Amino acid sequence: MTGSSASTIHPAQRNVALLVAGCFFMEMLDGTIVTTSAPRIAQALHVSIGGIGLVITAYLVTLAVLIPLSGWIAPCSRWLQSAVRCRRASQSSSPSECCRGPAER
Repeated sequence: MTGSSASTIHPAQRNVALLVAGCFFMEMLDGTIVTTSAPRIAQALHVSIGGIGLVITAYLVTLAVLIPLSGWIAPCSRWLQSAVRCRRASQSSSPSECCRGPAER
């Protein structure tokens, strides 16, 4: 790469990559802690190890589904927030509130 702009990473992209890496690290750490403590959890709850294994598997599969899904839901939640804000503004004295951007508010 000869250009310096091609070899540098934008700070926002770096921050997003670090956030994603941190989330995956926390998920792995959480799974490791829960799996390691499974026998004691089973003993405390008076259930079999197989029952706890099923619960742990369901928990980790749910995490694996919800983490990527939350990335898809995030833009929708911003849209819903702006829709609610616009609805409230249309009922108040300044209906132009929904026409202004976030920086203008």
